[in-house]
Amino acid sequence: MLIGVISDTHHPEKVKDLAKKVHVIFENVDLIIHAGDIHSNAILKELSNIAPVVAVAGNGDSAQMAYELGQNRVVFINGYKVGIAHGHHGDVCDSGIARSFAWFKDTDLVIGGHTHLPSFEKTEYGLYLNPGSCGVPKDPRGSSVALLKLDDKIEAEIIFLESGA
Repeated sequence: MLIGVISDTHHPEKVKDLAKKVHVIFENVDLIIHAGDIHSNAILKELSNIAPVVAVAGNGDSAQMAYELGQNRVVFINGYKVGIAHGHHGDVCDSGIARSFAWFKDTDLVIGGHTHLPSFEKTEYGLYLNPGSCGVPKDPRGSSVALLKLDDKIEAEIIFLESGA
């Protein structure tokens, strides 16, 4: 199963439109996961024109959006248990990764956002994917999204919008 993963779109305050390249990158996905700081239902509607969307709210999202989406969730996809949390809760944990994992137990993968820095890595907590920020990147390579494959194994690729897809 192929999944598009996106986070930190910050629409419309920071980004007026979802990059056309996101549509191209996500054109063959079965599902899209948005890891928070969406800021506008318009982004979710636009993404849902590509594929079904699962999303959680981030710290920049409205109370209404947090109520509707929740701030963390577990989804079961192709036999894998996947946790999704933006990664902003709490001040005791020292990283967005730790804050994301704090919501879940026994997941195969946790997807987070918040840091605006892309990452796919095995951490002390487990396998972690952050697609970076589609709207306000902190990585010098620019805005990014990820493609996640959940088949015989878990694979992910970070794709920078300014480079070739």
